[in-house]
Amino acid sequence: MCRWLYNSMLEQRRFAYRRRGLSLSYHKQATELPSLKKEIPAFK
Repeated sequence: MCRWLYNSMLEQRRFAYRRRGLSLSYHKQATELPSLKKEIPAFK
């Protein structure tokens, strides 16, 4: 699960940079974790 989470967050960063020229910070992505835990119970 950790590997999946890491890879999906990495892909999110790469996508944002390629498409929009934006750099996502760790803090920005970390604020998304509580909602991700609600959607995917295995992360609890």
